[in-house]
Amino acid sequence: MKGQFRSIGTLLAGGALLAGVVLVRAQSFDMKLGLWEATITSQTSGVPPIDTSKLTPEQRARVEEAIKARQGAAPTTRTTKECITKEKLDKGLFGQRNDPNCKWTIVANSSTVQDRKVECTGEQKTTGEMRIESLSPDSVRMTTKMTVGDGARTMNIEAAGTARWISAACGDVK
Repeated sequence: MKGQFRSIGTLLAGGALLAGVVLVRAQSFDMKLGLWEATITSQTSGVPPIDTSKLTPEQRARVEEAIKARQGAAPTTRTTKECITKEKLDKGLFGQRNDPNCKWTIVANSSTVQDRKVECTGEQKTTGEMRIESLSPDSVRMTTKMTVGDGARTMNIEAAGTARWISAACGDVK
């Protein structure tokens, strides 16, 4: 259970940051197509929006224990590789594809900076903002802040990272 909560925050933050890399290119952002490697450090706080009312007392106790253990956890760093192709860019994959209940809005857009906001409705209410900066055509810096949930069970996610272009050929990486 403990790993699930940590990975929820890392996955959301990492997915949002990689989504930013892909969605930015579609807006004439200054970066290359091909194999990219992203290193993202994320930190979560608050209580994940998990409904424990239908769990057995034992399950509920395990969930609550995992939540308490996660409260003081150190930031996690994750490195992933992604093949950024023109086809992926044209389809607007990642951020908007993952949840049709999410609306991404571009707040500022240039060849070197893009600021986006996201709002998701439905079961997983989410709001957040993301900033992506092109340091060069083969290097970007990203930051994101997200809030998942509403009310007593709300989790905050902050993440920052960089992505670097590795090569035009992606090999087996998709």
